Amino acid sequence: MKIMAVNNTVMVERDKGLFIYKETGKFFFDLQQNSNQVYVFQMSMKPASNKNVGFVADYDISNKDFNIVAIKRRKFRLWAYIKTVFKGFQTIRKVDFVYLFYPGHVCSALALMSLFLGKRFGFYIRGEQGFMSKISKYLYRKATVIFTVSPKFTDIVKQAGANAVTIRPLIEFAEEDIIRNREYSSKGKYRILFVGRIESNKGIFELVEAVRLLKEKEIINFEVHMVGDGVDMQSLKEIIEKHTLSDFFVFHGTVTERTALADHYKNADIFVLPTHREGFPRVLYEAMIFGVPIMTTFVGGISGIMKDGVNCYRLEPKDAAGLSSKLMNFLSDYEKKSVIARNATQTIVEYLSDKKDKPAIQLLKVIKSFS
Repeated sequence: MKIMAVNNTVMVERDKGLFIYKETGKFFFDLQQNSNQVYVFQMSMKPASNKNVGFVADYDISNKDFNIVAIKRRKFRLWAYIKTVFKGFQTIRKVDFVYLFYPGHVCSALALMSLFLGKRFGFYIRGEQGFMSKISKYLYRKATVIFTVSPKFTDIVKQAGANAVTIRPLIEFAEEDIIRNREYSSKGKYRILFVGRIESNKGIFELVEAVRLLKEKEIINFEVHMVGDGVDMQSLKEIIEKHTLSDFFVFHGTVTERTALADHYKNADIFVLPTHREGFPRVLYEAMIFGVPIMTTFVGGISGIMKDGVNCYRLEPKDAAGLSSKLMNFLSDYEKKSVIARNATQTIVEYLSDKKDKPAIQLLKVIKSFS
C-alpha cells in the first residue's frame, strides 16, 4: 500500500539532511516497516530563517527509505504554496491513502484534492486553530479515519457528525517510564520547569512577570529552568536582565536526548505551562509520566484530560498575577499540594491503559479494514 503522510509543520534543512521531530519520524518508519511505501510530504526550511523551525527536530528522514517530497519554503511563501498544490496533486494521484496532520490550510487543500481524486484520507488532529471551521467539518464527514490528541477534540468532532478516536500520543516515553512512587517533600529551594518553544504564545513573558512579582514579595526559594529555544529567546533574556531576575532563571536550550530530558522532569518540583493556545502538548504527558506537579492553562484540548484541583492547577491565559499567586501558594505548602501529582500519575496510567497499539499500527488496522 502507498501512503502519503502530510505533516503540518516543516522539515529542517540541516547538514545536508532533513530533520523532523523524532516521534513523528518513528511513526513514519513504523508505517513503512509494515510493508507500506510511505511518501513523506512536507515543507522544508533552513533553521536560520525561523528559529522555531529547529525546535526538537532531531530525526533525519533523508537517510531512511522514504519517498520524500520536500517543498522548500523561502522568503517568497506564495511560490512555495503554489508548488505545494502542484506537487500535492501529483503525489496524491500515486498513492492509495492520504494521512494528514491537522489543522492547516495546506492540509485542507490536500484533503479536498484527495476527495476530488477519489482517494481515501484521514486526519490526525493535534491543534486547535481552525480545526472546527466549516470546511474542516465537511472534510471530517468525508474522512475514512480521524484520530485526535485529546478526548475533548474527539467529542467535538463527534458532535460535528463525524467519527473520531483519541489515540496514544506521539511521545518518546511510555508506561515503563511512569514514576509511581515519587516522594514530595519540602525543600529550601524549589525547581520550576518549563519545556517548550521560547515564544510569546507559550506564556513565557507572563512567567517572567510572575517571577518579578514573587521577588517583590521576597519569595526567592525557587529557580526556573527553561528547556527549549525559539524566536523570543533574546527578548526574554533582555526582560529578565532589565528586572534583575537572572539569578532566578537557568537556560538549557533545546534538549532532545532521552535521558537528559527525563532528568529535567525528574529533578523538577513544579511544571508550569502558561500557554495561550495548544492542541494537547506532549510536555503535559511527559510531566505526568515523571510525576511532576502541573500548573497549566486549559486552552485547546487540555481540559479533556487535565482537571483543576484534581491532577493539576489551572492557570488563566495571560494572567501573570494569577500565576504568581498560585506559585506562591504552591511553594508555601508543597507537600500538601503535591497530591495533584499523584492523581496525575493515575491519570496517565489509565489514559495509556486502553491505547496499547502504536499510532501507526492503529492507523493501518483502519486502512486495511476499508481495503
